[in-house]
Amino acid sequence: MSDLTILKSKIALVAEDNEMICENLAKSLNFFCKEVIKARDGLEALELYREKEPDFIFTDVKMPNLDGLSLMKKIREKDKLTPIVVITAHSEIDLMQRVVEAEFKEYLIKPFDRFEFIDMLKIVAKKLENS
Repeated sequence: MSDLTILKSKIALVAEDNEMICENLAKSLNFFCKEVIKARDGLEALELYREKEPDFIFTDVKMPNLDGLSLMKKIREKDKLTPIVVITAHSEIDLMQRVVEAEFKEYLIKPFDRFEFIDMLKIVAKKLENS
């Protein structure tokens, strides 16, 4: 697996409408990244993505104004390389099927533990090293 030190120079975007989950995820990412920006819905996430050009993204699937799948599709129209990690709840399996069909392979199912989180960061770091 990849070394996480590459993330020290990177900007992460967290798109999550649940305030507690957003804050916890941002705090965790702050240990590894240069900067973490937060969005409470898909439209805000898209604006921040265009403005800040984050190196990787963690996005919830279900969000107001623009859902995570639509956000990812809009980003992929112009950007095929930025790693995007989908976060979703167990009860949203039907949505995850749509995510997989759209060829997004990196995802975490809430609630996830620190080991799953670190493993996903290693996948992100490896993608960033290879791009």
